[in-house]
Amino acid sequence: MNTPNNEGSATFNANYSEVYFSRCVGGKRGDIYCQLVVSEWNGQSWSAPTPLPFVKEEVNYGHSTISKDGRTLYFECNDPEGWGGVDIWVVERTTQGWGTPQLMSRSINTEGDERYPFIDSDTLYFSSDYHEGMGGLDIFKSYKLNGRWTSAQNLKTPINSGADDFGYIIDYATAKKSSDIEYLGYFSSSRNTGEGQMTSTSSLKKCRHHHLFCHY
Repeated sequence: MNTPNNEGSATFNANYSEVYFSRCVGGKRGDIYCQLVVSEWNGQSWSAPTPLPFVKEEVNYGHSTISKDGRTLYFECNDPEGWGGVDIWVVERTTQGWGTPQLMSRSINTEGDERYPFIDSDTLYFSSDYHEGMGGLDIFKSYKLNGRWTSAQNLKTPINSGADDFGYIIDYATAKKSSDIEYLGYFSSSRNTGEGQMTSTSSLKKCRHHHLFCHY
């Protein structure tokens, strides 16, 4: 799956038989366009990644997240048919395959950039530089109510800060060290109280990996 091009932002389906990720190509001119591709596990190896059928030319795609049942894929892209900047789109899968992506509503997308979606049951987490926040990219959440996505809610401190905060995910699998902890969460930040450009603050548990926050 890895090539001289840039690959990243992988997301797996529930039984780890599929992996979706971005592949960016551009050669000496640098990354020009990033596609969403999928690879399948056959029990012994991964298949050669292929672009998803709805991927357009001259549009950048990235940071996908798939629902637990494997039927709904959320992703970001800068399609000119969006609200502006980078938007979050959603596409459904039927027995015939992936359908036509739909632009998510105004309660999520704005004239700015909405990026890094992560779906957790009926709740969508994402980052935005346009919704009212604390500065830079902030992490927001929205959930479905009567079939509609609610207005974006800022997660506030200690998760958000005046820096860029993004890439929030929830980890239900890792063993908890205390019965008081319901689950673990991770996100990235550019705040200056950590160990590099994307590190953690003193108010949160610090991961062993650089560039990540641990949220309990």
